[in-house]
Amino acid sequence: MTIPPLDDKNLIELDLLSGLIVDYEEKHYPIKSPSLVDVIKLRKFEMGLNQVKLSELLGPSPSRTSDYLTGRCEPTLKVAREISRKLNINAVIVGNSIRNIIRLYLNQYNGNIYISL
Repeated sequence: MTIPPLDDKNLIELDLLSGLIVDYEEKHYPIKSPSLVDVIKLRKFEMGLNQVKLSELLGPSPSRTSDYLTGRCEPTLKVAREISRKLNINAVIVGNSIRNIIRLYLNQYNGNIYISL
């Protein structure tokens, strides 16, 4: 099998069509990053954990774990670290949740950061 030259008409047409398809898919059918809640639920299913076992593994009470799973509240930094370590969830996904916590905190104080010495 020979490799076609870079100036081959068919190769150029294939490259252009491939680019158009990629652009169309990104515009009309974007694939979003999974939410932390979705990833926790998936990992819980994969590990065969129920909510009580999950809360024992992570540390918070079952009711607080329920709040995390329904999206009513975000996990604390400590719990987020445990989620990443014990459920083997990518830190980037957990980090997005932590960024939301920081944004909420900053909005609560109108963007002012107070440092006590």
